[in-house]
Formats: sequence, structure tokens, C-alpha cells
Amino acid sequence: MNEQIIASAKQRCEDKACEDEAESLSFPLIYPFTTENITGYINFFELENKSLLTVGSSGDQALNAILKGCKDVTILDVNPYTEYYFYLKYAVILQVSLKEFLKFFCYMNYPGIYERNEKVFNKETYSKIKDTLRSLNYNAYYFWEELFNTYKPYIIRKLFECDEERWQYLKNYNLYLNPKYYEELKNKLVNTTIEFITTDIYHANINRNYDNIWLSNILRYEEDLDYFKKQVVDVLNTHLNISGRMLIAYLYNTTPKSHYLPNLAKLYNLPNTLDTFKEYHTEYINFPGVHNLFLRNQDGIILYRKFN
Repeated sequence: MNEQIIASAKQRCEDKACEDEAESLSFPLIYPFTTENITGYINFFELENKSLLTVGSSGDQALNAILKGCKDVTILDVNPYTEYYFYLKYAVILQVSLKEFLKFFCYMNYPGIYERNEKVFNKETYSKIKDTLRSLNYNAYYFWEELFNTYKPYIIRKLFECDEERWQYLKNYNLYLNPKYYEELKNKLVNTTIEFITTDIYHANINRNYDNIWLSNILRYEEDLDYFKKQVVDVLNTHLNISGRMLIAYLYNTTPKSHYLPNLAKLYNLPNTLDTFKEYHTEYINFPGVHNLFLRNQDGIILYRKFN
């Protein structure tokens, strides 16, 4: 365990600016749950008994892939908290019911809309799972032990983004939050090989090949699409197996007919983005968006299939 990571987490919990050595640890906050409709795109990938390299974020991409039978998952993220949060979710899934899982992790608009969950990160649930957490990943256990023994649960939530949907929506985006699949995931988790790479996507040392690669929506933060293509997609393509598939980008509220607005990220200039990746013969696939229940919008992914 890097003590600087603990120090950085405590500074954030105490609303102190990162200073001195901790300044170099100014990585993003944790996403509590996905902001993507993973259910909408997961069936475009062959995951049964396959391998996956995925951006980490909330850990939900990995959990849903494992539910679909993925046996070999590498999670890449610049944020070291991501690994600890993934194993916290892993331990909770193994030990408690879906209802208790939701009570432990959901905070915004839970249990009702406009409410804040007073039971978030409750110590009763944590006491049930901490021995399992320790056996899964000691560094994750040490990280959460330090925080749970030092701060009240709502203080620990300062390590998290506020971008959290209502749990009724979360169960639509995440197959594993469906009661009939949650129990199934428990059995599949313990039979999956999981590896972490903690760095940014531009400096990742990838030394093996994968059947699937998911890049989530990280392209929205890159102004130079050609640079991303050369430094990320071209490099990762060499680590994608023949017949493998790569999710190059996730776009919110976008269809081929959407008009690009100058205040949006360059990624959302869809004709230009697709032209940037034209040599990959990508597909743009639409499906119900994360807010589709009310707005009826469509999200989409840029999908590449490797044939040779």
C-alpha cells in the first residue's frame, strides 16, 4: 500500500487541498456506478470464456462482463482508488443480498427521489464483509479500514463523484443489479482472473492480447482525435485478437442525425470522429440512452471488429 494514496484520500475527506508529494496524486474522484447503459451495448461483444481489457471507473463494466461469462479481466485506470473500490464491491456482492448491497452503495436519490441515504457505507455491512475483503485484496482492505475507522460514512463519500443515477435507472444499465443475475454473479466472480493496471491510457504497458477492449467515454476528454487514434487505438489494436472487438468510444445522447454543437467535446462531431477512424471500418450503434425513460434519447458506441 502506498501511504501517499491513503494520505491523499484523507486530505480529500477533510477538504484539504493536496499539497507537496500528494499533489502528484491529483487523480479523479471515484464514480460510484456507471453512467453508461452497459446493458444497451454488452450483447455486441462475445464475452463467454473470453478476455477483456476495460477502463475501470466504477467497476461496473468489469462486473457486467463477468456476469456475461468473461473469465479474464484486466482493469485499467489512472485512479488507484478504483482498484480498492472494485474489491469493496466484490466483497459485498459475495457476502450480502442485493437489497443490502444497494443500501450500502447507493447515496443519491435513495431510497426515494431527492433523498440521501443515511445507511450509505454503514459499518454494520462493512463489518460483515471486511474479512472477505482482506482475503481478496489486502491493499483494498487496508485502504478501507483506515477510512472506515477514521471517518463517518458520509465523509468517505467525498472521494466520489456526485454523478449517480437513481437506483431504478442503475438496474436498467447494469445487468448484475437485476435480482435474478445478482446471485449468479457471486459464483462467476470467484472463477474469474482479475488484474489491475494503474496508469493512464497513454502510458499503459500492455504485454498481452485480448478478445475485447472497452475504452468507455475517455475520448471525450481528448481534443486531438488523431493523437488518440495513434497513441491509443493504433497501439491497442496490436493487442486485440483476430475476431476481437473494441469499443472505441461511448457517446451520450447522440445519433448519426445529431447536430454538433461547438461547446461539446470534439468526439461529438460524429462525422469527423468516424472519419478519423475510417481505416478501422467502425460501426456506430445506437441503443436507449441512460435517460431514455423520460427523454427517449439514444446513446451510442463506436465499435471496431478486427478481421485480420
